[in-house]
Amino acid sequence: MKHLLLSLIALVALSVNAQDFLIRHDLIREKTEYFKIGHAKDTVKVDAINLKKATNIKLEVENYNPFYWNAKVTTYKRPVEEQVGFGAVFSPFMGLMKSVMGTALPNLQLPDLGSRGGEEPQRKEEKFLFFSIMIAEKYQKLRDLEAEYENLKLLEFQLTELKFENKKTELEIKSKAQDLMLKNMDVVNLDLTQVLAMGKEKDLVLQNTLDSIPLLQDKIQKLSVGMDAGMRISDQSTVSDMVEKAAAVKKATSNISFGKARADKPFTEELYIVSRLFKDISTTPFRYQYMVNSAPDISELKLEIYPRLDSLSKDTIVKYFPVTSKGVVRVRTSFGVAFSFFPKNKEYSVGPNDKIVESTGDLFVPVLSTLIHFYPVRAGGFKIGGAFGFGIPLQGENKDINFLLGPSFIIGQNELVIISTGVTGGKVKKLTGGWSVGDTVPSADFTIPTKSYYDIGAFICLSFNISNLTVGRKKDD
Repeated sequence: MKHLLLSLIALVALSVNAQDFLIRHDLIREKTEYFKIGHAKDTVKVDAINLKKATNIKLEVENYNPFYWNAKVTTYKRPVEEQVGFGAVFSPFMGLMKSVMGTALPNLQLPDLGSRGGEEPQRKEEKFLFFSIMIAEKYQKLRDLEAEYENLKLLEFQLTELKFENKKTELEIKSKAQDLMLKNMDVVNLDLTQVLAMGKEKDLVLQNTLDSIPLLQDKIQKLSVGMDAGMRISDQSTVSDMVEKAAAVKKATSNISFGKARADKPFTEELYIVSRLFKDISTTPFRYQYMVNSAPDISELKLEIYPRLDSLSKDTIVKYFPVTSKGVVRVRTSFGVAFSFFPKNKEYSVGPNDKIVESTGDLFVPVLSTLIHFYPVRAGGFKIGGAFGFGIPLQGENKDINFLLGPSFIIGQNELVIISTGVTGGKVKKLTGGWSVGDTVPSADFTIPTKSYYDIGAFICLSFNISNLTVGRKKDD
């Protein structure tokens, strides 16, 4: 029984703490969608988020490149003015390919000696020709290897560009990476075993080629001693020409760029870098997620996205997501000046022929007022609510309190300015003692008997929420 009770408590806790809302924002397409999530984890698209109680809100940003961007989420109880900054495209590898390989192997225009094959000949001239053919073939093999290495380096920089791309969608980046791998490697995924096997084979061929060229050049140099320098070994080249070419090949191989950069295992290391880059791109979700345990009075989520490599950059994207709290009423006080109008506000005096005459009093009377406002909590810069309060007239003989009641219009993200209007109750003068307008009084200096009565009029008031005057400044600090 005890275990059953604990299970029921846990189930209730899960139901209470279940994720209720999802905000999904597409960073590239600039599109935001809102979803309500039921207990069965099914989602229903809604127009906005309306909170009735504390709940969980999940903010999900799609097409968010985590290698380029960093993000921060802030919750506000009062919304602030929206400001969105778009920075220039940051590309840390632009122009890097101009100096990728350094000094490439030159085209020495070696003669085409044909393929003689077979074992090493016995005659001196044939040996000379045999080694000249071999060094030409080795040099061509070296050039082919360098071209393969250059393609690998180019693939590395292309994948690096994609990894830090911030203007393409996740699908576009991953599809492009897959196309590059298929085009250059004929495979999509390279595991560590494949990398080691392919790299070992290429590095072995490279090392054998580099080791054989100095040996062949040395043999050619030794065989040329005693031979006629002008003797033509082939239809195009003399002994002297071929000796010079062999020396040039040896010199060129000593300056080979990838041999200098990674003389031990250049292909293995480069293949590992390429496979690692592709794995990073293909397996990393281009998505940012943040969970907010929201209270009913939270009205907005602020998302800041900024470059990782320059966290102080002004190229920051700022987005605001409003959250509306249904059924929650906010109460605010304000101070300001109202202008009241009473149609029955009259002034009485003794006119010609000693008769009582009336005249219209002040059309509008300024009233120093304080109001209490009540309105639903929601995001946005304009809200409608109700107001009641009181005020004291600033001019006229009557200084009795006026009572104010009516709708109010709250303006501004920080609810600073409030305009209210409606009915007001205040005292106005009326004739008493049975006297009426037009009655004849005993003399011109007769004091007309009047009495103050409460009457209904209208008012309009401009007031300020003083408690929020510093909110904007605090959020900027």
